[in-house]
Amino acid sequence: MAVGGLFLSAFLQMLFDRLMSREVLNFARREGVISKLEKWKKTLLMIQAVFSDAEEKQLTDKAVKMWLDDLQDLAYDVEDILDEFATEALARKLKVEHHQSSSSNSKVQNLIIPACFTSLSPSSVKFNVGMGSKIRSISSRFEEICKQKVELGLQMNAGGVSIAGWQRPTSTCLPTEPAVFGRDEDKAKILEMVLRDEPTDANFSLIPIVGMAGVGKTTLARVAFDDKAVEMFNLRSWVCVSDDFDILRITKSILESITFSPNSLKDLNQIQVQLREAVAGKRFLIVLDDVWSKNYSLWNTLKSPFRAGASGSKILVTTCSTDVALTVGTAEYYNLKLLSDDDCWSVFVKHAFEKRDVGLHRHMGSIRKKVVQKCRGLPLAAETLGGLLRCKQSDDEWDEILNSKIWYLSEESNILPVLRLSYHHLPSHLKRCFAYCAIFPKDYEFEEMESIFQPSSNNSFKFIMHDLVNDLAQWISGETSFRLENEMVTDNKSRRFRRARHSSYTCGFYDGKSKFEVFHEVEHLRTFLPVLSYEIRLLTRYITDVVLSNLLPKFTKLRVLSLKKYYITELPHSIGDLKHLRYINLSETMIRCLPESICSLCNLQFLILRGCYRLKKLPSNLRNLINLRHLVVTYVDLIREMPLGIKELKCLQMLSNFIVGMVTGSRLKDLKDFKLLRGELCISRLDYFDDSRNEALEKNVLDMLQPHRSLKELTVKCYGGTVFPSWMGDPLFSNIVLLRLEDCEKCTSLPSLGLLGSLKNLTIKGMRRLKSIGFEIYGEGCSKPFQALETLCFEDLPEWEHWNSFKENDHVERFACLRQLSIVKCPRLCGRLPNHLPILEKLMIYECVQLVVSFSSLPLLCKLEIDRCKGVACRSPADLMSINSDSFKYFRALQQLEILDCPKLESIAERFHNNTSLGCIWIWKCENLKSLPEGLPNLNSLHNIYVWDCPSLVSFPEGGLPNCSLSVTIGKCEKLKALPNLNAYESPIDWGLHKLTSLKILCVIGCPDAVSFPEEEIGMTFPSSLTELVIVRFPKLKYLSSNGFRNLAFLEYLQIRDCPKLTSFPEAGLPSSLLELYINDYPLMTKQCKRDKGAE
Repeated sequence: MAVGGLFLSAFLQMLFDRLMSREVLNFARREGVISKLEKWKKTLLMIQAVFSDAEEKQLTDKAVKMWLDDLQDLAYDVEDILDEFATEALARKLKVEHHQSSSSNSKVQNLIIPACFTSLSPSSVKFNVGMGSKIRSISSRFEEICKQKVELGLQMNAGGVSIAGWQRPTSTCLPTEPAVFGRDEDKAKILEMVLRDEPTDANFSLIPIVGMAGVGKTTLARVAFDDKAVEMFNLRSWVCVSDDFDILRITKSILESITFSPNSLKDLNQIQVQLREAVAGKRFLIVLDDVWSKNYSLWNTLKSPFRAGASGSKILVTTCSTDVALTVGTAEYYNLKLLSDDDCWSVFVKHAFEKRDVGLHRHMGSIRKKVVQKCRGLPLAAETLGGLLRCKQSDDEWDEILNSKIWYLSEESNILPVLRLSYHHLPSHLKRCFAYCAIFPKDYEFEEMESIFQPSSNNSFKFIMHDLVNDLAQWISGETSFRLENEMVTDNKSRRFRRARHSSYTCGFYDGKSKFEVFHEVEHLRTFLPVLSYEIRLLTRYITDVVLSNLLPKFTKLRVLSLKKYYITELPHSIGDLKHLRYINLSETMIRCLPESICSLCNLQFLILRGCYRLKKLPSNLRNLINLRHLVVTYVDLIREMPLGIKELKCLQMLSNFIVGMVTGSRLKDLKDFKLLRGELCISRLDYFDDSRNEALEKNVLDMLQPHRSLKELTVKCYGGTVFPSWMGDPLFSNIVLLRLEDCEKCTSLPSLGLLGSLKNLTIKGMRRLKSIGFEIYGEGCSKPFQALETLCFEDLPEWEHWNSFKENDHVERFACLRQLSIVKCPRLCGRLPNHLPILEKLMIYECVQLVVSFSSLPLLCKLEIDRCKGVACRSPADLMSINSDSFKYFRALQQLEILDCPKLESIAERFHNNTSLGCIWIWKCENLKSLPEGLPNLNSLHNIYVWDCPSLVSFPEGGLPNCSLSVTIGKCEKLKALPNLNAYESPIDWGLHKLTSLKILCVIGCPDAVSFPEEEIGMTFPSSLTELVIVRFPKLKYLSSNGFRNLAFLEYLQIRDCPKLTSFPEAGLPSSLLELYINDYPLMTKQCKRDKGAE
């Protein structure tokens, strides 16, 4: 069965369910069209009966393929009509409720108005006339579909839809690869988990290996299964489970495998009894490969015989699904990552060339780039691609294959089956979501908000689809989706777009009328989504008025509309006519106000207004958006209050910012009506409650606002009380993931936040009276406070002096999961940081003059930033002038070291130790820094050194820099006498640069005495690896050395600034590889460099 058919099959089932829904049937009865819908339902049942046969025949019969395309197009139109039914029914219900509300003070306040009366309004009559025409058209198309079904000879399939024809081939424990690339570390970790002897109640442990299809789970399990270390197990068995989780078959296969004899029993009970006897008292290792079942009951039944085994037994499970890993009953699973580009290339070379010389093929560099880009870390893709190319000889054949979608290349390719099996196991509604993702370009980082299905105002999550998964989504969606990626659209392409329902296009700085010509051909568009290219992601963009005034009103079926980051100041009133709209994103636009007509969009679920800093108010009838689930109004500072009646939004799940009104502050009580609020809540402008108005309310306001326990994100700004309510630290609020307490200036203490078991992100900011954070924050008697906290930020706490982070001999494990800690603008904070942060990765300390920084237990630290800290120490206050050398022993994982504006710092450390991960050293404005640590040559991962404004720095350490690809920038270091690789020289230019054979980028700033560069008289040269060279502020420089530039065969960029006496380039000319030359305001040089006129 084709994958696209799976999508259509799920779509038809959803359509059938909607036809049977109560709201549709009730409305159809009132409108007298129930007979039509009953006929549609019967027609759908007949179509479903022949659907499997149509899916098989479409592969060879174009007429059947066209029939399926027409059917899918019809299904979308039927869904649109059913949506109109529901929308009209809801609109009439709102009219009745509004009429009853407005009549509440009259004699007819108890009068119930019949639906038939409301249907006589002009708008209802218009609806009835238009709907009658649409229903007749749909009925006629259904009849034509059924007629063609008979003409095409489509047969009923009593067995229903089957996927057996494309199940994954079975696997065995025998190795298929003589060499496995890039999995040594994974193998070691899996073996450690397998061999670990840990006591369990069941005598055995399950170890799931989870990863996407084709990533190499089976190969890794096979490598571990065949390792000599597992020979310690008495019994070993390998079973390929695949899609059919048949307990009888699986149990029988395990039994036959460990007894080495066939078994004819067909009763599960008898087989399980025999299996229990076979494993009794013995240590076993069983691999269940390619598991998909999440049926908890079936798993319990399967596992029951294994309880008789010896302690230390293991069951290894490979699966694409995290849900499966959790279902089998284990909290620990191994997440298998993608291969690196180098390892993926090695897999490809193995299968494409075998023992042939790779170097014999021309253009190997460009081939490698295409291969790793296409395979993206999937070894199965690399193996498949290599196997396809190994017998191809010509360059044209290679180009054709490398530029094709991988599953179109060969019927023997395994990529499509393994990926579509994952797709098959998605729930029906997620099949549609997956197909929707076809509108996102490859390599596009789309935010969770843009995925629409689970939006959040916290932008910390970004996603990138693997190229093969993106291709699969495109194939599944077919002609229902299209995306414009900086391409011209021909007439042929525009005709293909006419059936499209979802679209995206890559934005430019200005998107003019011509860009949107193709959209005039699209009749039933549901999604209008601009996507930002990386180059302009941070820029405001402009869009032609034609889109707002002419194009949008034609998209009457539109459900998703984004105008994010466009310079628009208003929306047309006609936006209220787009009754199907579910999602509107106007983030970071210049919109000043929203038209009141937007409040007629009763289907609207998401209204995203983040960063609309010119927006002054929300529509007054916002309460009419009764289906609104997410209202995002963060960074919208001009809005002074929420509109009246917001409590009527009963479906609201996320309210990013509830703005308390100065005049109508009593509406805080409206928040208690949001029973479904679970995503995010920010309460701001609580400072409007001043003591002169209502002191009692000031003290009790947050107690009154105790939110729903499903709340995940909470921000409180400008709270005027002195104490936070007790519920804020109540462990019953176990779903809170993010908590921000900002500008609560009167508060002097914090609640017991350590008891919030799901809290991952905590920010304490602008609490100007907070002096101490004591043990009360951890929670009385809590043995693991902040057990899930990953990010902790303290900012702008001017009076904070003490952080009681530990007690002597208390054995309490605090901050066990903390990965990022930042302390900013806390000038009075003294003492030490917590003494045990085992997985901290990022530590940032800014403007904390008195803080003592201890580095004794940060084994996974990747990034260290110290900025404007006049007293930085490691062990004790007496050590204020340096960071203890021994500290770097604990920085094995350190990747980035930044020390900025620390004027008293004289040395960083005596030497770097085993810091092999360190990639960047950034030192700026450390006035007393005299030296850098020894051990620089051992930093093989180092790629960037930046030393600036360190006037006391005399020299680099002996031994020089590592021989790796490196960028070096040094400036405003007036006392620097020598650079690495050679001892100090009389001339400041004698640096031994030629020894840096992997140096890529060199920036040299401020050499007051140099006349030539590099200096010929001492034989100075540049390393041939240089690609970029910047020369700045050489006041006496007269010429550039020919010998120095002669060997720069890879130089692409040259910049020369502030060298006023330089009159010419090297006599031998500049390297032919040079692509970009930048010179700054030198009349003589400018004249020589004029195109077609100058000497150069």
